[in-house]
Amino acid sequence: KVVEYFVRVDEGDKTGSILKQSAVNCGDGTGFFSHKEPVICDVDSFERHDFDIPHNTFYTVSIVAMNGAHAESEKKSSGVRVDMTPPELMFLGNGQNVDEDIEFFKSSSSFSANWKFKDAESGIDSHEWRVMKVVADNVFVQVFPADGKTWANVGMSTSASTSGVKFEKLSLYFAEVACVNKAGKSVHF
Repeated sequence: KVVEYFVRVDEGDKTGSILKQSAVNCGDGTGFFSHKEPVICDVDSFERHDFDIPHNTFYTVSIVAMNGAHAESEKKSSGVRVDMTPPELMFLGNGQNVDEDIEFFKSSSSFSANWKFKDAESGIDSHEWRVMKVVADNVFVQVFPADGKTWANVGMSTSASTSGVKFEKLSLYFAEVACVNKAGKSVHF
């Protein structure tokens, strides 16, 4: 039976060097970890809100469990990198081809766009897009997806085309794209 836990959050790089430690212990009150005041608790999770988490910092969590015979077992997480920023847009253009930005489409039934985002910390999780029509100065109407409210998720694709939409001659249309990183931060243009 585990009678005491010691949890440590280490800030450092993936090589294992520890830059900072934050620790808490809890157990049955016997005080095996004599350098920490014992706290009686039942532990199945650990949450701290009393220290800053800097952007782009790598953290690991270690837990030491001790049984009544003072035998210890320690496990360390594989770690997590903190990403507090959204992805960065590198390029957005009209047209299906990478790095292409055309001014006119030959078809009245298709529209395409391509884009590039980067996220150095956590990486890209998904992209979404939609097509808007300019109806007056600073007045826009969504024409794709047809419901006028949602974005079309295209996963990791960096280009997309519409289907089943009729585009009017001499009207101005543009694409909006959104990108979500693996930390859940999003940005749209």
